[in-house]
Amino acid sequence: MRINGRVKSFSNLGFANLVKCHPPPTGTQYSIAIISDENSWINEFIVSLKYHWLLQGNEIFHTHYEKDLINADFCFYLGFSKIVTKQTLAKFKHNLVVHESDLPLGRGWSPLTWQILEGLKLVPIVLFEAEAGVDSGAVYIKSLMQFSGYELIEEIRRIQGSESILLCQKFVQDYPEILGSKVIQNGESTFFRKRTRFDSHVDIETSIAENFNLLRVADQKNYPAFFEVDGNYYELQIRKASKPDSV
Repeated sequence: MRINGRVKSFSNLGFANLVKCHPPPTGTQYSIAIISDENSWINEFIVSLKYHWLLQGNEIFHTHYEKDLINADFCFYLGFSKIVTKQTLAKFKHNLVVHESDLPLGRGWSPLTWQILEGLKLVPIVLFEAEAGVDSGAVYIKSLMQFSGYELIEEIRRIQGSESILLCQKFVQDYPEILGSKVIQNGESTFFRKRTRFDSHVDIETSIAENFNLLRVADQKNYPAFFEVDGNYYELQIRKASKPDSV
């Protein structure tokens, strides 16, 4: 879907009343592409990101398919699980990815989930330039996400999604000066493997406390926590509750 930075486009998106509250766009406008998986949870956060950039007069193009990407100044890869070709990267001045680890440590898949399973409460999040090597490009921005250790998956995603959007906004807002802050990755690299449904398996011989982080990060819709008894499989659901009344 291609969206031009004009009031008519805001109206089509249902933003007509909000546009009246904002001054006309000023400063440099850019063409910005966004690609995400069609079923990614981050799509609901991308809506506010597109609105923010539209208000600034930028031209926005959002797709879920690499073949549909068109030339633009920037392309942001958010919640996109595939590795794109060099030909696709060449369509843009900058290809930007948000990743939840202190690169080059923690390259690979589902870095936030793996680190929460390790018990971390402070998790780095970076915006970096995509290159041919997996998660190997220069880092432009690094921030920290803070968790209490009691958030469930929706709360975890709310923190992750909000911080991801802020990093994307900052890059465009501070461009091109932000290019001077890039840090080339160096040193030892580590990789997280791609998670599967089996990674949500709960060993019933262990305690709830031992499995609490696993229950927190389990996607209750797509990858629910489960356990097995004598070849029979059962799903587990977890949600926050209020303190029970005293007896």
